[in-house]
Amino acid sequence: DQQNSSSKEVAVPPTPDVDIYKVTDKEERVRMKRVLANRRSARESYQRRKKMLSSLESVITLLEKENSGLLSENKQLRLEIMNYQRQLGYSLIMNNQFGNGMGLNETSGMTGVSLQQLPTEQHLQ
Repeated sequence: DQQNSSSKEVAVPPTPDVDIYKVTDKEERVRMKRVLANRRSARESYQRRKKMLSSLESVITLLEKENSGLLSENKQLRLEIMNYQRQLGYSLIMNNQFGNGMGLNETSGMTGVSLQQLPTEQHLQ
């Protein structure tokens, strides 16, 4: 019995050109069918993984482009905000200096704020 089992372990694994129906030993034929089915399944799984990876790489590329655009838009909007804040600060300082009744102390609570203290492009970095 040990000789039979050892001879089965030494059996050559099936290759695509092997006709499993010419194998006389039923157990060996079943084993060969299983091996071939496993190979086919592994090949199909590999193809599915490859397709999925390609799809994910496309999504990554698309998202990277979108992210880059959003970062650029964000920077532009921050620059606009900074410019508006500087304009507002300058306007408030000018009103305070010329006594228009809307000084910094009265309207914004920004006592002692100067143009140098308002946001600059360095704040965007």
